[in-house]
Amino acid sequence: MNNWEKLCENVKPLMIDGVPEDLFHRLFESFLKTTFHWDDLSIKHKLPVQMGREKKEADIVLEGKDFGIVIEMKRPSLTLGDEEAAQLISYMTFLRKKFGLLIGNKIQVFYDEENTDDSPIRIASFGFEVDNPNGIALGEVLDKSICSNEKLKEYAQERIRESQKEQEVEDLKTELLENNGKKIKDIVIEKLISEGYEEKYILNMFDFVNITIPNTNIENISDYQDPPGEKTLTPAVIAETYYYNGYGSKAVLKIHGNNSFVVLKGSRISSKVKPYMKTITKKRAEYNNVISHSFELIEDIPFSTLSGAANFVSGASLNGWVEWKTSSGKTIYDLNAE
Repeated sequence: MNNWEKLCENVKPLMIDGVPEDLFHRLFESFLKTTFHWDDLSIKHKLPVQMGREKKEADIVLEGKDFGIVIEMKRPSLTLGDEEAAQLISYMTFLRKKFGLLIGNKIQVFYDEENTDDSPIRIASFGFEVDNPNGIALGEVLDKSICSNEKLKEYAQERIRESQKEQEVEDLKTELLENNGKKIKDIVIEKLISEGYEEKYILNMFDFVNITIPNTNIENISDYQDPPGEKTLTPAVIAETYYYNGYGSKAVLKIHGNNSFVVLKGSRISSKVKPYMKTITKKRAEYNNVISHSFELIEDIPFSTLSGAANFVSGASLNGWVEWKTSSGKTIYDLNAE
């Protein structure tokens, strides 16, 4: 039985029983010792984190020779979303750790790429299924006997490559299904004609053909999204104005209420979109008439999530809860927690 199978065997009963967060936390620490061979000296429990004037605690920090892993625990029944991710990202940023795990109803893995000023990104998200390849790979690299900065970096980069390939497949599926599968029909028609079938009979046959492809349910890790349901934002958060400067952009955002966010006219967005951000490429095409040649917005643009607004502005995958900041540099996540 590999490490991941052992972890799943221990965690799944806890998910069914609906154990509280503090108990799940304590049990997970014990799994780190028994399954992944971490000792007490290497496991930092409730590590204090000074965040401005506030002192908070990171649930677990694993300290290695040349690396650190921040682990934020949530109750097993909790659906993980942007707000939970923002908490982990804040700890990773203040503690200057490049690797993070957010654990609740599933595991989300975060990585802070080297030589960039961007926040850590989510590179994988998966449930506690024993045959999950992402989980199996994580179970191997998390073992203290082999865990290192280099091994974790290899794991992260492989997850990023896999995500991009999965997104390419989803984009191809969308392209093939457009106009009632016209591209698929054209390919098949061309193939049949090359094999000697008469074109008029083939075209007549395809007048009665509809093409569908089952949903593959591939989770897109490129875009942060809030879980279903509204977030409760404090009046102080709603009253503020927020700014984002990155990837060549300089944008301003106002909040009109829970789940109602507006990037203001006059904001400058990035001139490029990351290749894997296909959703944002389509969104920008949709609003092409309000984006000037200098990439300045000539009208306000509304969004239903903070991260959707940040992704649109930057052309990259960002967590809006920690990227949009007040003029004094305070994140929405931190301001909403006060």
